[in-house]
Amino acid sequence: MSAADDTSALAHKLAGGEKAATKELGDILNRSCSARAALRDLLKINGADVGSLTRVDTEVVGVYKYRPDLVAYDQVNDKRVVIEVKFSADLADNQPADYLRWLPENDNWYVLLFVAPEYRLETLWYEIRDMAQRGGFTLKDATETGRLRVAAVAGGNRRLMLTSWRLLLEKMRSHASVAGDSSAEQDIRQLNELCEQEDSPAFLPLRVPELGPELPRRMLNYQRLVDDAVERLVRKGRAKTEGLRVAPQATGYGRYVHIGIKESSAWEEAWLGVDYKLWATKAGAPIWIYLKDDPHPLPLRTGVEYEEVLEGLVKQLLALADCVAPAAKLA
Repeated sequence: MSAADDTSALAHKLAGGEKAATKELGDILNRSCSARAALRDLLKINGADVGSLTRVDTEVVGVYKYRPDLVAYDQVNDKRVVIEVKFSADLADNQPADYLRWLPENDNWYVLLFVAPEYRLETLWYEIRDMAQRGGFTLKDATETGRLRVAAVAGGNRRLMLTSWRLLLEKMRSHASVAGDSSAEQDIRQLNELCEQEDSPAFLPLRVPELGPELPRRMLNYQRLVDDAVERLVRKGRAKTEGLRVAPQATGYGRYVHIGIKESSAWEEAWLGVDYKLWATKAGAPIWIYLKDDPHPLPLRTGVEYEEVLEGLVKQLLALADCVAPAAKLA
């Protein structure tokens, strides 16, 4: 079979999307010692030494009947790594809290690893940590090392991590190449090519729900959030809009605003709004703020009423305003 035929065969196998890609990842990790070594070494970057991994199972049923995508075991059959794969799907209600409860609190290292497209890393990391904390877990020492996000979970040696498909598969392919595991290297390369499509801005086929009224209503919701957040900041003396205008752009709706502290002369002009291009290609957040031409995502809370979403957005903007004029805040 030619390389083109191999790619076509794998593309057909992965036509099922996220679920099929997850199974292929599990199959590669099971077949290849070098791929499992790459996973182990990736986790060791931030000190989580899970030891030698001997097998990976798919959709293992946990004690609460949930099914993590992949579970990696060591030589004594202890589950050391729980892997949850994401393309575009949202977090389930039991993620990550129930999965963390499944990991023991002892002297061994255990990791709950999420794998997602790079454009989702920033906002998904915010959601994962927020849901873990609301699930009763204390997170410490959160760090970002390139495309790897890590937080320590209080109790035992547990780690909560997020990385990209791209980084994980790069590590796996590199290890397979050094080990001379050409079969695994080819499978990893083909899987990577297909996962890269999740990071591409290509036109996606339209779906019926996208043509209904829900999508435009949501766009109007985002515009309302921008306007209401600015109004609330103005009332708090943390923003000024005199002489500035609502300024929609080719890539979305927004407005110019000065943010800072009323008692300070330090104010920074910013653009706050919905940026469709950044939303689609960078971090998955609909609302962004540009400070000194540097864009910052403003993640929104999910599963709550409008007032809580607005309050969360305002808190982020107040924190940015504090950074503009910290001396005035302390005075």
